[in-house]
Amino acid sequence: MMILYPNRADKAVITGGEWQIPLDRLKAPSPLKRVARSASAALADTQFDIAFDRLQTVKAVALANINFSLAAMWRIRAFDDPEMTVERHNSGWIRVYPRLYSTKSLSWRDPNFWLGGPTSESLEGLTQQAIYLPDPAPFARYWKIEIDDQGNPDGYLDIGRLFMAGGYQPSMNYVYGGGLGLETKTRVDEALGGNEFFDRRKTYRVARIGWDYLPEQEALEKAFDLQRQAGIDREVFLIMKPGDEVNLTRTSFLGRFRQLSPLEQIVYRRASTAFEIKEIQ
Repeated sequence: MMILYPNRADKAVITGGEWQIPLDRLKAPSPLKRVARSASAALADTQFDIAFDRLQTVKAVALANINFSLAAMWRIRAFDDPEMTVERHNSGWIRVYPRLYSTKSLSWRDPNFWLGGPTSESLEGLTQQAIYLPDPAPFARYWKIEIDDQGNPDGYLDIGRLFMAGGYQPSMNYVYGGGLGLETKTRVDEALGGNEFFDRRKTYRVARIGWDYLPEQEALEKAFDLQRQAGIDREVFLIMKPGDEVNLTRTSFLGRFRQLSPLEQIVYRRASTAFEIKEIQ
């Protein structure tokens, strides 16, 4: 699994395309619901360039709180020069929404039977996101992201956050018993007659994962320092199953540490710790 932090895009210069609500909205600490909005759905408008202050290793690129249609494609490229003539990485045009269902779980009558992608109903209630994991992770300063969703019914594209980061990938996976759950703040009021009334709120994901025998030096340098730097107020991006394309969007999300956990020395030069990460919507 991977915990991505810090978000390099927050300090980057982001330009390009044509945006009626500016691209600065892609950076924290703007609330996720405050989006950047393109002037139209034309390909020339729905792209942007990212310039870091120095060379950076990027293990993941993510767009959170998007309104892209099910047919949307995107391309992520990295360059060695600001003119973007020397290409270091090219994802090619790939689907924003990958396969989410196995063929065995679908009926041939289902509209998504052949490609296994999401349907509008299956995305309801989710904070929609696009995730790309380059392999190997490029070491570059200049990037370009292009989105091809010219048939978007809204006539424009919304993006709430751009997340580009390196991060911590432990030398061993979390122990069995780690979990990914759903929580909600939906309020339930019961009348005297027994009828129930609901103030419906969106559900959000919460991951609880831990390690029993991390090397002590790794635990101090990575897990301990990560919590110290991120605290409970700064954004991290959790990817629980980076090799599982079908479940990548189900098990990955923008979040924050709900609480900070101590390191416990279990045996000689081995430490245990745990993370609890709550989804940001």
